Amino acid sequence: MLAVVDMIRRENQMYIDMGRKEGKIEGKIEGIKEKSIEIAKKLFKMGLTSEQVEEATQLKKEEIEKLLKE
Repeated sequence: MLAVVDMIRRENQMYIDMGRKEGKIEGKIEGIKEKSIEIAKKLFKMGLTSEQVEEATQLKKEEIEKLLKE
């Protein structure tokens, strides 16, 4: 019986650890995207075209268009 409980605890901890890793990855991705948006805004101020900003930042065309409307 104790072996089963221990196995369940280890399995639960594994899922908790996986969730933390996923959260860290999602946070990093969000941070990179936010930085790309900041850079895109600066590039627009410098006079670059939408295509140039899209290529430099790797943002999607829709995201670039949304920035232009702001």
